[in-house]
Amino acid sequence: MASIAALCKRKEWAFLYITKKLSGTLHQNKSGNLKAALDDGMELLEIPHDDYREVVESLYAPAADSRVGDHQGDLILAQGGADLGAKEGIALLAEEIKCWQLESDIESLTVVTPSGTGTTAYFLAKSLPDMTIMTTPLIGTTEYLEEQMQYLGALPDNLTIIETDRQYRFGKTYPEYLIPYQMFLDQGIEMDLLYAPKMLIALSEVMTKVDGEILYVHSGGIKGNSSMLERYRHKGMC
Repeated sequence: MASIAALCKRKEWAFLYITKKLSGTLHQNKSGNLKAALDDGMELLEIPHDDYREVVESLYAPAADSRVGDHQGDLILAQGGADLGAKEGIALLAEEIKCWQLESDIESLTVVTPSGTGTTAYFLAKSLPDMTIMTTPLIGTTEYLEEQMQYLGALPDNLTIIETDRQYRFGKTYPEYLIPYQMFLDQGIEMDLLYAPKMLIALSEVMTKVDGEILYVHSGGIKGNSSMLERYRHKGMC
């Protein structure tokens, strides 16, 4: 959200973000990614929960829901970036990874990245057939993630989906999430608190089975850390 808003501001494009109704607390205390995106000119359209799917589906019809207005000529991005159009950008990322591997004289490389819709992991696996791409589902089960990826095409053989021993719900706060966050922060690296913790925990549980070097592809989102840390403080976890 914040990254797209920043891009649209630079390009002088309008950015309409369609979402389900926000909570009263979030309305009163806008922070993190939401605040950054709004500050960069994002227009927020809140839709009642029961109408959300219908409104989103109308974007792909000749005439959108009246609450959206005319959308002819607009670029429509699905939630989580689950779009075939992501293939081109991720192919560029894959080329950068191959160059880095060559420059670093690394023979065997496993690329690790967390998955919402799985779009990044899927297209990295397609673009890097000689590498193992490892991911974990942030939303739902492994089966649900595979289902999402199959909208993009057949699952690549070099894509490995791993799970944590404990089940975690997306967007919830867990004290063990702060451990890898603080560990990397002490090394001068800030990881996001929404995607990275579960991926790092899952990776730690299978580290002995990983051959060669590991490259972690960060999903960004550190602007949202301020609001996440506030939630942790509110619960007395930090």
